[in-house]
Amino acid sequence: MLRSKVVAEPPPKQTPLASPLTSVPSSTSSVGAEPNPNAEPTTPPSSPARESPRSLRFRQQEVVDLDSDSDSDSSFSPITTAYIQQKHAYTRSAMAPTFATVEHPVMKHCPILTAGEVMPKVLVDLTDAHNEYFIAKDIEDKDKVKKILGGFKCMHIHDWIACEHARLLVLSYEAFMAELHSSYLPPDWEEMICTQILGMQMKSNVKFWDWVQEMRALNIVLRGTDSHLSDKSLRNQLEASLNPSLHSYVFLEKINKITVLKDWILAIKDADEKLKSERKRSRDIFNEETAARNAKRPALTNYL
Repeated sequence: MLRSKVVAEPPPKQTPLASPLTSVPSSTSSVGAEPNPNAEPTTPPSSPARESPRSLRFRQQEVVDLDSDSDSDSSFSPITTAYIQQKHAYTRSAMAPTFATVEHPVMKHCPILTAGEVMPKVLVDLTDAHNEYFIAKDIEDKDKVKKILGGFKCMHIHDWIACEHARLLVLSYEAFMAELHSSYLPPDWEEMICTQILGMQMKSNVKFWDWVQEMRALNIVLRGTDSHLSDKSLRNQLEASLNPSLHSYVFLEKINKITVLKDWILAIKDADEKLKSERKRSRDIFNEETAARNAKRPALTNYL
């Protein structure tokens, strides 16, 4: 029995698209199909370019790095935990500001001396705050030290209070503050303040009122010590440190005859303001006359 061979007609010729896939035979062709004699031969797929040993070595190194990263990620999984910083009542000196300060926002609460270097002026402020606290709470003398022992944030003062607690409780407030001064201030702090007061000379460009208030503030720091200046000594020091023009004016106007320190300071304050006003008026007149002369003077460009 003879079998007829059916030859399929070739499909119409089409222009292949510019794509790298046109040279690769379709993977969907049926297996065992007879080849078409009229079909154009297909181009066999080109073999991949051969890598150089150097690029191959780099690729292997990347694979090793990726494997090591994946192993490290799988073996170590960090746990993120929330950290809340605690605010302690006592601060160590390493975390403290440069100088200690006094905090007393509420009159009926105990004043707080912050951590830091203790200066003479801050202990004066602390004493004033303690007195306000004692008056607001009506605290008796025997209970004053007990009420303020918790108001020191400096770790060194806190340790001193903890070690000497029983002895400090029986001290009077004045004795406690005196021991605090001797323990945490430089041994020659009184001499330093006195030297600063004696060296304060009034300059011509400084207001007398500002200068005298600065000197009085330093004298307040010496309050309770043998170096504290009385009103008479303070007046003598102020009078000797005046600038020459103001010093001469004080003697011309007989202001030096005033004996009360407060009245003497106010009189010199008025004299200083009067002298500064006259100097300013003289400068303004001089500037106006200079400007008028320059306006009348012919310009140099007229002669060029």
